Amino acid sequence: MSDDRQRSFSATAGRRVITPHNPVPLCGFLSRKGTFSSVNDPLELNAVRLRQGKEDVWLVSADLAYGSPSLMTVVRSHRLTTGPDRNVVLGASHTHFAPSMVPHFPALGITDPRYEAFVLDQARELIDDIEKRPPMFARLVHSKGEAKHSVNRRRRDIVARAGRVQRKWVMAPNADGARDETVHVLGILDDEGKLAAVVWEYACHPVSFPAQDRVSADFPGVVRKEIRRLHGADLPVIFLQGFSGNTRPRILAKPASILDRIRDTLNGPQFGRHSMSEFERWADGIADVVSTTLQRAIDSAPLTPMLSFDSQRVAHGDFILGTAPPIKDLELLRADLTADLSLAVVSAEAMVEHLAAFQLQSPQMTFIPVGCANTSVGYIPTSRIASEGGYEGGECLAYFDVRGRFSERADQIFYGAVLGLENVRRRSVATTN
Repeated sequence: MSDDRQRSFSATAGRRVITPHNPVPLCGFLSRKGTFSSVNDPLELNAVRLRQGKEDVWLVSADLAYGSPSLMTVVRSHRLTTGPDRNVVLGASHTHFAPSMVPHFPALGITDPRYEAFVLDQARELIDDIEKRPPMFARLVHSKGEAKHSVNRRRRDIVARAGRVQRKWVMAPNADGARDETVHVLGILDDEGKLAAVVWEYACHPVSFPAQDRVSADFPGVVRKEIRRLHGADLPVIFLQGFSGNTRPRILAKPASILDRIRDTLNGPQFGRHSMSEFERWADGIADVVSTTLQRAIDSAPLTPMLSFDSQRVAHGDFILGTAPPIKDLELLRADLTADLSLAVVSAEAMVEHLAAFQLQSPQMTFIPVGCANTSVGYIPTSRIASEGGYEGGECLAYFDVRGRFSERADQIFYGAVLGLENVRRRSVATTN
């Protein structure tokens, strides 16, 4: 532990509650109307600031469907330091049971200005608090686990539409489709080896909480509660959503009629909804995986930190043949934590397959994928998904205030942006050295 890089690595972390005080609309389900009826579990902002030499990296998580331009502005600019704005990862958990912070996506839920102001105030307090506290010498540990809780949600079924029988890509369980069951867990330890913060990542849509009219952090909240039960009630826990644009919880419906049985025979099982007890068992299963992986990380040798942070932007409109989207840029970030461990960050609901673009450029790295980050643009499909259609392949665009379709050049554009990001990183490394 005598390495200069290790000795210079420090961290400061904190958290704030952002549970709404008054009934407001929730974000994420088109069929949901009105305001929420009650609060099942709290919503939070959690953050950790990592520092090493001149590098200053913020990892912030929010129990929201998406981050917003206003929240990004606060996190990036409301600081006592004058560092560049490129060093922030704002990860939305993507829970579908929180109020909207994205007025530019009104179809997904109306943003209440009072709630937005409340969240921004809490974010300012959190950033101020972290800024004012002295940095703490820290050790970084990491481990990987494997969950078995998600499934690909794109399947080509035989359906009857407008009097015609045809095959279409629908939202249904596809056991043969791509999914990412890897669970990454990072521990930030203080000088005495005690946990000061936890960062964890998993790729799965948080859409399975059974009560659509209640506020909930969904499974990230269940995991957070278990981590704090084991390691301290005030522990900041940062959750980073993975590349989960085409995955969701594996919840199968039981056929209720002869027509359901015929449909399931032709196509396979359909998605169902959890009961509360089923949800708790399912989410507790993820919590067990994360807790076990965290303990394995704590018991492992500390890593040698090597912080660096680079970003690249590409026009969001390049992915779309149609009207201009409300969010102009797709942002790609790379936050290297060690010489061979990095966050691959995309400001969109990226597909599981998008991780391959980062791996192609740096095959020696272990990448932790982070989607729904910063000011999210909505979905970014692969070229194959864009050509197939279905919800992620273009039907979703109307809900993100866009009229048009996705370009089948999506892979070329995305891979080009990742290559551009890699070139930025190489120039940055060359300048540092």
